[in-house]
Amino acid sequence: MNTQRGITLIELLVALVIVAVLSAAAVLAMPDFAARRGEAAAERITALLGMACERAMVTGRDMGVVVSDDAMGFGSFAQGVFTPLPDDAAEPLRNRHLPTGISLALRLDGRDIDLQRDETPRARIACQANGELTPFELLLARDGAPRWRITGKPSGLIERERIDAH
Repeated sequence: MNTQRGITLIELLVALVIVAVLSAAAVLAMPDFAARRGEAAAERITALLGMACERAMVTGRDMGVVVSDDAMGFGSFAQGVFTPLPDDAAEPLRNRHLPTGISLALRLDGRDIDLQRDETPRARIACQANGELTPFELLLARDGAPRWRITGKPSGLIERERIDAH
């Protein structure tokens, strides 16, 4: 009597299919941390812009926003002069750097502003004390592809929307 012990090809294939299905389920169940980090950055920028405009109306002094491809800064306007707010942990409108892999693009009056070649960053967005706002469109990109759009309307309304990556 010749009895060989081992596994058959069918048993091996069934085991491989089970492992593949479990691996796929595990990958699908894992959250996309990069996407969440980008979504949080979009939420934070929208909130900071709203806070700057609210501060302008409450204090009666115009506020400005400096935008670069990887950071934002806030300041006040007094007699046409932009004064950056202190870069202090107690200041909610201090300079903010974006997470790695997230970048900004700015569009004003339908024109793309080249933030990488702009050697002298200056306030591009103004929140006026009367509630008006420089119309703008900020695009947040993750890994080079635009994923979120933040728009500012002259009325002071700031909106955020997700752009389908597909």
